[in-house]
Amino acid sequence: MIGPATARKLNKINIKALGELANSDPLLLKRLLGINGVKLWNWANGRDYSRVKDYYETIPIKSIGRSITLREDLINFEEVRSVIQELCQDISKRLIENKYLARGINVGYKGNDFSDNGFDILLSYPTNLSLEQTIYNIRKRYGKDAISYANLMGDLKMPNDGREEVIMPVSFWA
Repeated sequence: MIGPATARKLNKINIKALGELANSDPLLLKRLLGINGVKLWNWANGRDYSRVKDYYETIPIKSIGRSITLREDLINFEEVRSVIQELCQDISKRLIENKYLARGINVGYKGNDFSDNGFDILLSYPTNLSLEQTIYNIRKRYGKDAISYANLMGDLKMPNDGREEVIMPVSFWA
């Protein structure tokens, strides 16, 4: 439950075990880790104030997204297209599995200067179609080269070590 960065911070103040965390000063933990320090102290002392959830309760999905950090910069349209196709196929599969249709598309990327870039498009009809229709709709609205100049980080050039991040933000079109 404690990640490497938090463990390093706790180790600096000689907290290396659960009992040491439970016996520590919660105010010191709050100064060191913010509100999460207090949460960790409560958990270490067997206190959890969250409501008890039904085992079968599911949290409603508000959006379905997919992102990945690439190993190298993409340098041409075909590389960009391959990465977007992989991400779109995964999103389309999850839309179909969950019996959802999407009313909008968000394409976001980081430039090689780590700047955040992107754009949203609201579709005229809900869909769970994948890449070809998505690219068509984006190009129709933003021009035929709207995707090809995305300066994405990273080779299919995609890492193959299992690292991935699924992002499910609150929908921009809700």
